[in-house]
Amino acid sequence: MTYRFVLRRGQVTETEELQLTRTAAVRPGVTFTALAVDNDTPLATWLMNDPAFAGP
Repeated sequence: MTYRFVLRRGQVTETEELQLTRTAAVRPGVTFTALAVDNDTPLATWLMNDPAFAGP
């Protein structure tokens, strides 16, 4: 399965060290700020092919 979080325009606003452990979630260490393309376009979009999230 693939999950993607798409930002059309963005800017890296903060960085940290990558943290990998066996017992916790992965923290990539990057903070993004989404920037508007225009007033009608969404800031971000989720793309996934997981059948558990299939629409009606």
